[in-house]
Amino acid sequence: MHARDLVRMTREEKDLSYKELCRRLQAFDIFISPQVLTNKMNRSTYSFGFALLLLDVMGVTSIKVPHLQGTRPQRRTGSG
Repeated sequence: MHARDLVRMTREEKDLSYKELCRRLQAFDIFISPQVLTNKMNRSTYSFGFALLLLDVMGVTSIKVPHLQGTRPQRRTGSG
């Protein structure tokens, strides 16, 4: 499972609107419009740190990290 899947599933399970998530993010001095957040979520254009912050504002206090023995990191594509 990817972080984006966990964020998406948690938002759906808790039945939280993007507007409500934006309101909760303001406590961390993050001011983002619901439309921009919707776009970020749909395109998965956010960092792992932002995913953790989203999980925090949704009330998630712990996550299970799967055992990854025998797997290899994915290669990043693009210039860099």
